[in-house]
Amino acid sequence: MKNASILLYGLVFLLISTFIVSGCTKVKENNELIIQNDLKQQLITMAEIEVYSFENFPWSVNKQAVIDQLKNETIQSNETNRIIVASDLLSNSNMQQQVIYNFEEEQLISGEYWFITTDDNQFNSLLETMNLLLSEHFPSPKSDNLEKLEHAIRSGASDVNIMWQGSDNSYFYVKIGTTEQNKKVLQIHITSPRSEQNSLKKD
Repeated sequence: MKNASILLYGLVFLLISTFIVSGCTKVKENNELIIQNDLKQQLITMAEIEVYSFENFPWSVNKQAVIDQLKNETIQSNETNRIIVASDLLSNSNMQQQVIYNFEEEQLISGEYWFITTDDNQFNSLLETMNLLLSEHFPSPKSDNLEKLEHAIRSGASDVNIMWQGSDNSYFYVKIGTTEQNKKVLQIHITSPRSEQNSLKKD
């Protein structure tokens, strides 16, 4: 009888311990910022081939063609030279997220992902997530290095601009800054090859 009681208490203790551990793990997962698979795969693919594009659109695509593809998206602004779309690029996040398409003469020349927040902890979590992705999948930057991003995570620095150059002269930038309202911003800016931009100006 005594052994049965010990066994019963042991099982109860084991169940309680498992519940606590799983609960803590769940809380931890809910606090992590995870880049949505579509965006993450786009970034990894670009890094592997070292050719940078934006939202799987070909550079110089017509603005109307982009709008037609965005018919199910929430367009916040449709200006002459850019379209701003509200997006959900991160899971477990309430920060403001935007996808921005930039045009010149009705043709796509660059794009940006903006992540905006006043929450320091959430912003640092985003920087850690981005730093891990860049260090694991991207080649060495052409300007500065990832230590600058790591320094920003440690110190809260808000003046970071790291650049990668593609084999076709497209460019990929990671920037950290602040808005006029002192909100923190992580910006991913991707530009078309310089030769394409120059040809647009000449035409």
